[in-house]
Amino acid sequence: HTDVAVMVRSSYQLNLIEEELKNSGIPVRVERGDGNEAQPRENDWLDFERARRVAPVPMRPAALMTMHRSKGEEFDDIYLAGWTEGEFPHPEAVSSNRVHEERRLAYVALTRARQRVVVTHSFMKRTLHYGSDGRRKHVTSSV
Repeated sequence: HTDVAVMVRSSYQLNLIEEELKNSGIPVRVERGDGNEAQPRENDWLDFERARRVAPVPMRPAALMTMHRSKGEEFDDIYLAGWTEGEFPHPEAVSSNRVHEERRLAYVALTRARQRVVVTHSFMKRTLHYGSDGRRKHVTSSV
């Protein structure tokens, strides 16, 4: 078994990627910015339904984290998700002339791999929103 990590630019992307990995049957452990793994939710209806529909992939859980959190870590395979124009480099860094910080962050992420790096991008952007009633809603738009 290999150590796999999926890294994203910002923490808001963590939940979206986590949901998609779980929907695919890929075991995942989410590492938040404070270094603690997210605690699994108990009695979550969606997790129960997912377990009935999707056969889990026999592998070690993939680490899901932000690129900032990856400093000092090392994995066999790294998947860098969301390297899409308008997302990475972060628009705020571009507008404030801090692209050099984004380059350093990219360097950190790219050098965490022992064997393989896969960089992904998308032509669509999917954002998670919560309605006034507290229900989750995904909004998809072109990049």
